[in-house]
Amino acid sequence: MQSFTAIGRLGRDGSTKETRNGKMQYTNTLALDESYRQDNEKIEKVVWANIVAYGRTAEILDKYTKKGSLIGIVAKYDKFSFEDDGEKRFFDRFVVNSVQLLDKKSDSSSSSSSKASKSSTKKQQEAPAKDNDDDFFNDSGEITDDDIPF
Repeated sequence: MQSFTAIGRLGRDGSTKETRNGKMQYTNTLALDESYRQDNEKIEKVVWANIVAYGRTAEILDKYTKKGSLIGIVAKYDKFSFEDDGEKRFFDRFVVNSVQLLDKKSDSSSSSSSKASKSSTKKQQEAPAKDNDDDFFNDSGEITDDDIPF
């Protein structure tokens, strides 16, 4: 199985939508630093990767990240195709299987309660995407601090 592991900063505030089967989909771009030597000169550049996450991982990225957030991902490469004005187009992206939020406490800001914010910066656990997210929601359908794995 192919696996892509990277650490980078989000290029913008992510966007979300609901898929046809009712799962949340999160999309964003990830800036990856690349450096190498050419003719004894250090060259640094940024490589951009399109990322997409589903389900619980999408919820976490949407709730706890913003433009510039530092994250680590484990993902799978995917060549996505779609039709645009009758022409087939291809789009490279990485489907995120798990994510780690890597911002320091002072760098992170979220709209959640201070309890969730404090616990999220103490632990940096992976949040794997699951096919069945029923256990993620409590009976009311709302996400609580107890539902977040960090």
